Amino acid sequence: MTISDQHYDTLTDSMNLSFLRAGRVVLLTGGTARAQRAMLLEFCCRAPTASGAVFVTTGADVEASKAACDRLLAAGVDPVGFVGALEGEGAQVDFPDGVHYRPTPPSPGVPDLGEGALSLVDGLAGGEGAPVIVGVDSLSDLLAAEDVQMVYRFVHILTTRLRNAGATAVLTLDESRHDDRDVRTLRRLFDHDVSLTAGPDGSLSASVEALGGDGADG
Repeated sequence: MTISDQHYDTLTDSMNLSFLRAGRVVLLTGGTARAQRAMLLEFCCRAPTASGAVFVTTGADVEASKAACDRLLAAGVDPVGFVGALEGEGAQVDFPDGVHYRPTPPSPGVPDLGEGALSLVDGLAGGEGAPVIVGVDSLSDLLAAEDVQMVYRFVHILTTRLRNAGATAVLTLDESRHDDRDVRTLRRLFDHDVSLTAGPDGSLSASVEALGGDGADG
C-alpha cells in the first residue's frame, strides 16, 4: 500500500515539533526512502523557529527536485535553497522563482554538499542570523561512497556551523544499509532521532528519541 502525501501531512500535525527548534540537529530514520524524503520536506515546512529552508540532496532526479522545491514554496517557506546535482535530460531546467540553487557535480561528495549548504545558509541569513532549517537527504548515500570517519567529520562540521548560526538541521539515514557500529558513531552527533515505522495496514507512525546531543536539553 502506498502512503498518501496527505498521510504525511496528518502525521506531522499530530507531532510535537519542539525537537525542531533553532540549534537542534535531528536524525530521521526508519521507513522507506520515499517516506523519509516526504517527512523531511514536512519538517522543513513546519519547523517552528525557521522561516526559510535549504534542501540538500545526494540524488539527481530532476522531477523529484522540482517537486521538493514546489512543496516548500507552496507551504510558504521563504527563502528556499537547493543544493544538488541535476543529470540527464532536463538537467538545465529552471527552478521556480524564489529558489536559490547551488549545483554540485554528479554523485556529489562530502565537500560539495557541505560547501553548498553552508554557503546558502550564510547567504539566506544575510549575516543577520535569519532562521533556516537544513534538510539533508541522505547520509546513507554518502556512507556508501565515503569512509565513515569522513562522513562523521562532515556531519560534525556542518552541524556545528548550523548550531552556531541558530539553524535547525534534519538528516536522513537508512540504518538497515549500514554496520551497527557506524550508525552508533553517527548518532552521537544528534540531539534527537525521529524513527518512522510502517504498520501492516500501510499506516505510518513516528517516535522521537532524545539522544543527548549538544542541543537536546530544554
